Amino acid sequence: TCDYGFKTDSHGCATCECDNPCEQLTCPEGEQCLMKRDPSCSAGLKKCPMTPQCRRIFVPPCAFGKHLTNEATEEP
Repeated sequence: TCDYGFKTDSHGCATCECDNPCEQLTCPEGEQCLMKRDPSCSAGLKKCPMTPQCRRIFVPPCAFGKHLTNEATEEP
């Protein structure tokens, strides 16, 4: 299945290719596109809409191990 639905053709019919909302967004150097949930949405994680946003590319300070993330914002 496709997390963000399927791409459509010129007639509006679904294709077999998954849609990638980040394809529509060009981020500045040093940033990458990530899908983010609206923090004001209280409908629950599965029902809250996600939008593509440019975010700074995180470079972990340590060569080994897993970096910590903020569970509320899903950011490092």
